[in-house]
Amino acid sequence: MRNNNLIQRTLVCLLLMFVPTMMMANKPYHGSEALEINSLKSESTLRIADGKIGQESRVVRYLYDVDYGPLAGSTEDMARTFLESQAERFGITDAENELRVKQVATSPGGQHVTFYEVHDGIPVYQSEIVVTIDNQNRVSFVASNFRPDLTIKTTAPSITSEAAISYARDYLNVSGELLAEQKASLMIFESTQGDLLTYRVQVPTDNPMGDWEVFVDASNGDIVHVKDRMMYENGSGMVWDPDPITTAETTYSGDFMDNSDTDNTSLNNERVSMVLKDLTLEGGNYKLEGPYAVVSDEETPTDNFPELADPDAFNFTRSEQGFEAVMVYFHIDSSYRHLMSMGYDIPGLYAFAGDPH
Repeated sequence: MRNNNLIQRTLVCLLLMFVPTMMMANKPYHGSEALEINSLKSESTLRIADGKIGQESRVVRYLYDVDYGPLAGSTEDMARTFLESQAERFGITDAENELRVKQVATSPGGQHVTFYEVHDGIPVYQSEIVVTIDNQNRVSFVASNFRPDLTIKTTAPSITSEAAISYARDYLNVSGELLAEQKASLMIFESTQGDLLTYRVQVPTDNPMGDWEVFVDASNGDIVHVKDRMMYENGSGMVWDPDPITTAETTYSGDFMDNSDTDNTSLNNERVSMVLKDLTLEGGNYKLEGPYAVVSDEETPTDNFPELADPDAFNFTRSEQGFEAVMVYFHIDSSYRHLMSMGYDIPGLYAFAGDPH
C-alpha cells in the first residue's frame, strides 16, 4: 500500500479517532433552529470491497486505495480521465457537461480536484466529487456526493430573483439591518419531496441574527430549505498542539504520564495559546460550539462545559475539566478545516459533536 494513500485515509478518519467518545450530529450551533427547515435529500452508505456506495442510489460515494494510473496531462485532465472511465459507477452520464472545476488544492499527499455538478448549466446544491491524485500521478482516493438522475420539469423560473429575496425576507420576518449584500441565484435542489429549481437566497442580517441561506421554489415562491450559516466571534484558549510528548520531544515517563490528570509544570509549559474559531455567543456568554465542532455531553458521566463572557479566557490547566473541552473543540475544528482546504467538504460532518469524557 502506498504511504500517500495511507495519509489520505488517515486525514479523512481523523475526526473519528480524536477522542474516546464521539458521534456525528447535524446539530444547530446557536438559537436559530426555530427558523431552520431541513428538506435536503440524503442517504446512508454501504461498504463494498473498494469503498462505499449509496444505499438507495447504488452509486459510488467513496473509493479507497484506488491506484489508478499513472496519468498524463494537467491535474484536471487526469481527474477527468479517471471519472470518465468510471462514469457509470458514479452515476455520471455526461462528465464534460455535468462537472465543472471548483478548486484544485495541494497537500503533501498530492493534488485534490473538486468538481461540482451542474444540470443544464445550473449548479446543483451540495453535489461535488473530490479526486485525489498522488505525487506519482495516480488516483489514490475519491469522495463523492454527486446527485445522479435529477429530473427537473423546467429550468426557466416563474418568479424573479427580486421576488425570491422578498419571499425569503418575509419568511424570516427580517426587521434588522443587512450585514452584507443579499443575493439570489438559481440552483437545483434535490429535496425529500423531489428535484426542484430554486433560488438560493442569502440574507445576512442582525435581526433575526444570522447569515441566512433560504431556498425558494422558483416556480411558486414556496420556502423549501432554510439554514443559518452565521459564524460567530473568534476566541482563544490554551491547548496542547498536538500533544505534550511530541512538543517536549520526550517519552511517556515522569511528568509526562497520566498521573490521574494532576497538574505539573512540565505539562503546563507545553500548552500554547491558539485561536478558537467561530464560537457561539448566546445569552452573553461564549460557548464551544461552532460550524464544524460542538462540545456536547453525549454519554455518562454528565458534564458541564465552560461558557464564558470573555472569548479569550478559555485558559485552563490540565487538571481542570475545561481543558479537555477546549482541546476537543480546537482539534476537531482545525482538522475539519484542514480537510476543507483540500476540497473535502463533507456536510454530514458539520457541527461534529464531541464528548471529552
